[in-house]
Amino acid sequence: MFPTNLKPSAETLIHTAIYQLIPNCEAVFHVHTIYNNLISDLYGDQGKVTFTKHEIIKAFDIWKEDASITVPIVENYASIPKLAEEIGGVIQPGVPGVLIRNHGIYVWGDSEFTAKRHLEAFEFLFEYQIKMFFLKKFNQTF
Repeated sequence: MFPTNLKPSAETLIHTAIYQLIPNCEAVFHVHTIYNNLISDLYGDQGKVTFTKHEIIKAFDIWKEDASITVPIVENYASIPKLAEEIGGVIQPGVPGVLIRNHGIYVWGDSEFTAKRHLEAFEFLFEYQIKMFFLKKFNQTF
């Protein structure tokens, strides 16, 4: 063993829960962005946000015509064990991510490359949804 003053992330329990629930999971990323926070706040009361008919959904290995993906959203609890339990309760097969309201997103994959691809695809969808929301709100021609 190597002595260290480093401490694991306070959210290690969440990462561990994801690894336990997703058998082929080899990488978990937790990221905070403006767009994932906005989406989680806009759709938080619904507990999910659904994206349909976007080509980039193929990044999640969903190759159907008119494909959709529904991303669960959980409340941001101060208690990490409670947050880990909530995340574990909404993980769905084929949906490699969970939004935490006003906090960020956890994404995963069978490799670092796949987890990064999932993150980039989710962030594309979040940014698109926010921009479309404002376009529709301020430009009635849509």
